[in-house]
Amino acid sequence: MKRRFSLFTYPVMDMKAAEAELNRRAAAGWKLEKLWLGTLASFVPAEEPVCYCLDWLDPLKTDQPGYASLLAEAGWTRRALAGYQVIYEAPAGSTPIQTDSELEYQRFRKKVLRRMLLGGGILTALLLLIFALVLAVYGGRISWADVVGSMASSSLSAVLQLMLPLLLVIGVLWLGRMALRLRQWTRCAREGEPFPVPGRVSAGAAKLGTLLVWLCLALLLAALCLDILDGKVNLGWAVGMAVGGFLCLRIYPGMDAELRRRQQWAAGGAVVLAAMVLLVPRLTPDGLTAPLYPDRPLAEARLLEGEDNWCVRHPDEASLLVSCSRWEEGAEDGSAWLEGRCWNIRSDFLADRVAAEYLEELGPENQAPLPGYDQVWTAPEALRYANGNTADLWLLRQGNVIVRLETTPELLEEQDLDDILTQLEGGA
Repeated sequence: MKRRFSLFTYPVMDMKAAEAELNRRAAAGWKLEKLWLGTLASFVPAEEPVCYCLDWLDPLKTDQPGYASLLAEAGWTRRALAGYQVIYEAPAGSTPIQTDSELEYQRFRKKVLRRMLLGGGILTALLLLIFALVLAVYGGRISWADVVGSMASSSLSAVLQLMLPLLLVIGVLWLGRMALRLRQWTRCAREGEPFPVPGRVSAGAAKLGTLLVWLCLALLLAALCLDILDGKVNLGWAVGMAVGGFLCLRIYPGMDAELRRRQQWAAGGAVVLAAMVLLVPRLTPDGLTAPLYPDRPLAEARLLEGEDNWCVRHPDEASLLVSCSRWEEGAEDGSAWLEGRCWNIRSDFLADRVAAEYLEELGPENQAPLPGYDQVWTAPEALRYANGNTADLWLLRQGNVIVRLETTPELLEEQDLDDILTQLEGGA
């Protein structure tokens, strides 16, 4: 059978644009076959002319049986569910489901707006709580090194922070569009005029914005799966996912049947993810995801020579955007000591921010590179510890690879710097 496919990601405030598209296709001889996950619609040739109407839906409270009976008697058959909207189909020329703009607006407020305000309030409170916790952890000041460090700890964190500006822009535009639509609908309800149909260009831009959100969610899920493979998702996550899955199985007496089925699928997916957290890291070989992450140029390097010197390496961290190696070296007699951190950052913007932050740490009098080197800076005895000891601070950069070193005074020489830069160049 011949089919056509169309992106169908209309946001809730563009219900009239979605209805107009369905009716344009119906006028051309096509009928809706299926709506896939609220994003892709398939159409097949219509044997008889049809038309479409969209109606509001409260996900946790269906209409009275009498309402469904009235729609059935008028010839309207439910075809698909898209968010807070139900798509109905009827023979061409059927009387629209709703012709009174005042009643339609009241139905929107009762079925949709209250749920949206409740969900938005809960989400806002959760985001404020997370922001307050982050400020408490970092003492009210969040540096670029802290941000990049959190990106190195988890691919999920890295992807989420990378997409956050885009999601904020989409969120602001979404709120602006909703505010505009509420103003239009309020005026139409007051004056008894039909709700306006958004222009095709405007509605198309809104569809693309919604599609971007879906793509972001898919990327976040992929990043979560990477973290599960790496064993970065702990038991607390597994318990939380399992509890969330069982909570999803809570059945509200009036919940729509199709939404209940989707809820059950979501619950099953949460339980599967919880099982993956527990089992997958134990079954997959180490280093399976390493090719996806930035190289770690100094992951095995030792900068202090001598058999009597000790070296302690902290667990390396790596994600899709950032890798970080941390280590300490020293002499047994305490005459020499070094602490290093090596970043490899795929984003030029983030690498520049971290390097600028470390340069600021060197102090205004040490901003010039070391003579003979383009990307090496030092601040002699810039650090002073509680026990009265001092340390030199070094900054080396090779492309997007950044190394910060704390050393005992006058420890590093020109040959040491050349060796480090050679290793960085080979690793990068």
